[in-house]
Amino acid sequence: MRSFTVVGELLEIAFDPITAARGMQAMRLLTNTNPANAVDWSKLGGEAPTDWAETWGDLDAFNDSSWSSLMEAAHNLNAFAYFGILPTWALSYADRSSEQFHDVPAFVRGVVNQLNRFLQLLPNSLNLYGIENIERTCLAAIGRLKIDANEPLSVHELAAVTQVTTKRLQNAIYAKSADAPIVAKDGSIPAAAAHRWLEARDYKASIWREFIACKGWEEDGKAIVPAATENEARDFLFVPEARDGTVFSPISCKRGGKNGTAYYTVGAKDAEVDYEDYDEALAALSKMSTPRWRRPNENGNFGIVSAERWRRLTREELFAI
Repeated sequence: MRSFTVVGELLEIAFDPITAARGMQAMRLLTNTNPANAVDWSKLGGEAPTDWAETWGDLDAFNDSSWSSLMEAAHNLNAFAYFGILPTWALSYADRSSEQFHDVPAFVRGVVNQLNRFLQLLPNSLNLYGIENIERTCLAAIGRLKIDANEPLSVHELAAVTQVTTKRLQNAIYAKSADAPIVAKDGSIPAAAAHRWLEARDYKASIWREFIACKGWEEDGKAIVPAATENEARDFLFVPEARDGTVFSPISCKRGGKNGTAYYTVGAKDAEVDYEDYDEALAALSKMSTPRWRRPNENGNFGIVSAERWRRLTREELFAI
């Protein structure tokens, strides 16, 4: 509730302390009245307390106001961000026609936009406790949506959804730890490349698709494809990695041939061999004492790089970078 003291301060500056006291007294009554009930304006009888700032500084949203729709939405967003489900689904009085029962991504994005707008209106000088938790929950919720949709995440979003600091994730990426995700050239992290980082952090896979399908809430009767289970078998490959962190990728290392046939070039200069099949090219690299291959630089020109190490990745991860 401290955030609303800004209104009183604006009234004092624009008008006078008495008007500010009256305005804050009226707002106190409004925020403490359930929207379903009529406002008892008679409670405003008498002079408004001039110490309104001190009074509002001691109020909290849970005990001293009616339950706001944004607080309920924020509670749902937190559960979605870290567990992939919405608690409101279990409430008997919930509106089954709302987006959270049919279009969860739209609901989540709407709540994130509301919370971000609310935070943007608050002055930094207010220094409210818990603001950083709201910001992090919004990042985590958007990050989970991207994972569910197999879309690239930002480093900040992946850090938030796995509840680690951004610096810790950046350090893992820089150190090329076993579970560190591979970052794309644009700085994003493909969802597939984040799987092992998620699993190592005990990430809870989303279950909202399955839950909605189970209840028959899917919009227009469209079947919703369940998310892949954590125990699903994966095809792992060992691929060479260059000093700059790039790997022998089936996507980025593919070159266009003059006859329209794509190929991969591996081997030392003057001893290079072209392969149309990625697995064959990878097999050839694995037999070299120093694996070398051509990959594009920032300008798109294919140059030779040498392997500094081998990295264990899933085929899904490889085809995402």
